Amino acid sequence: MNKKRALAAWTTAALVLGAGVASAQDNTFKVFWKDGVRFESVDGNFKVKMGGRLMYDAAFFTQDNDNESSYGEMHDGSEFRRARIETDATIYERFLFKIQYDFADGGSALKDAYVGITAIPYLGRVRIGQSYEAISLDQLTSSKYSEFMERGLTTTFAGDRNPGINFNNAFFGDRLTYAVGVFRTAGDSGNTDGDGTWSITGRLTGLPWYQEENKFLHVGLATRYADVAGTTRFRARPEAHLAETVADTGNFEVTNYVTLGPEAAFVYGPFSLQGEYMYTTTDAPVYDDPDFHAYTFSASYWLTGESRNFKTDIAEFDRVKPKRNLFQSGGLGAWEVALRYSNLDLDDELISGGKISDVTVGLNWQWNPNMRMMVNYVHSDIEDESGLNGSMNTYQARWQVDF
Repeated sequence: MNKKRALAAWTTAALVLGAGVASAQDNTFKVFWKDGVRFESVDGNFKVKMGGRLMYDAAFFTQDNDNESSYGEMHDGSEFRRARIETDATIYERFLFKIQYDFADGGSALKDAYVGITAIPYLGRVRIGQSYEAISLDQLTSSKYSEFMERGLTTTFAGDRNPGINFNNAFFGDRLTYAVGVFRTAGDSGNTDGDGTWSITGRLTGLPWYQEENKFLHVGLATRYADVAGTTRFRARPEAHLAETVADTGNFEVTNYVTLGPEAAFVYGPFSLQGEYMYTTTDAPVYDDPDFHAYTFSASYWLTGESRNFKTDIAEFDRVKPKRNLFQSGGLGAWEVALRYSNLDLDDELISGGKISDVTVGLNWQWNPNMRMMVNYVHSDIEDESGLNGSMNTYQARWQVDF
């Protein structure tokens, strides 16, 4: 679907749905702003949110001689990292859907697109369609709320949005959650054919210590089994989207592989810690069954006293709202400093995909709940497939609005 057709389809669907909400309730509905434009019937049976996000990035690079000889010159530049529109709704209280398109690359790519049912006894919620597989706290936390411009290197093994069926629920006052799903790999269209990879993904999380909404300890464990019966590939950039790929296994024959991913997060007021590890073992006899791994650790602190918000029912981080918005009653917005270390190793047995170690320093300036500016410095130590070590530095910034 080209960009114009996708945009027209989204706009038409949103308008028709909004009109449907109104007619279904004899015009007894309200329209209001709550981090996006919302339509809601008075009785609460129909809820519609229209939103989107725009992220504009710029990056500058410096490299040592070894790094430049291995990967060529990294080119400074800018890009619309994300330019998305979306609609999600609840219909007759228990039925839901979401559709989201991204236009950042000049075309159109289908992102989230699913229908579902909520409040199913014991099972909780079911979603059928395209969404993220339930693995990696870093991956599942929306880019709108992330501490850094790019996710950590562990998400190399987390996969992308794929079509399938997914169940999730929370128990014991949201102290325990589960999610499990069956998926099939797909391209930007969301369509699959007979050659795709099947995967089964599950995630179990808990809150062993929860004092209040900004003082808690989260732990989780996720796993993903992928039935490939063909070739697969793992690759990554340093934590800068405008950089080139520097670690790459290339396509190699695999029967299946299994990924295991423990995760944890600790929040105590304005201070937080987060970490996760990903270990992938492959059934690839031609290459002596290589194993790969990655890990990441981060810390952050809100200088203005805010705290990271956590949605306990799905175990994901959520939007932070400044205590005082920029220019509101003399407010300066919210300021956060963050530090992260990530490591990825794609070298094992007969596969030489390279290694990356990243240190990222971030400064986030939240102007109001829907707008912010991010500045990241990333130092990357990179070992190429021949064993040559080099380093590069990335200086990047983002201007973001989301609703």
